[in-house]
Amino acid sequence: MPRLEIVPGGEKHACSLTAMTRHFFPYTGFTAKTVRSRLANADNEYYVALREGHCVGFVDLEYSGESAKILGLGVLQEERGKGIGKKLLDHALGKAREKARRIHILVAEDNGSARRLYEDKGFENLGCLDRLINGKTVLLMARDL
Repeated sequence: MPRLEIVPGGEKHACSLTAMTRHFFPYTGFTAKTVRSRLANADNEYYVALREGHCVGFVDLEYSGESAKILGLGVLQEERGKGIGKKLLDHALGKAREKARRIHILVAEDNGSARRLYEDKGFENLGCLDRLINGKTVLLMARDL
């Protein structure tokens, strides 16, 4: 299997990041302009998983004070089950540790595989949001870094 590489997201990844964000998180309404703006903002970091030069997954971090949020983590369907999500999460946690003391993520209650991944990495379920996102019950999970 070709080697997987995780690199900082940049302008050259903007189209892939936009397409994946719109696919995995359509309710955000992110456009290419939004993604490019986030790429240029020091409070945001994208990391992309590349296989043979193609984006197969990404993670989107946002910082505020001593807190970090994972705003999105997605892996293409055909690349799932290969540990890419875990590698992206590990990379994001390592990077967040450099700037923050705590990290949060929202996850759909019915997304069992994502919940297990986050729980395996020490995230605790803090409870449900008081509103639905994209018609789904969403959990807030967090952990110290």
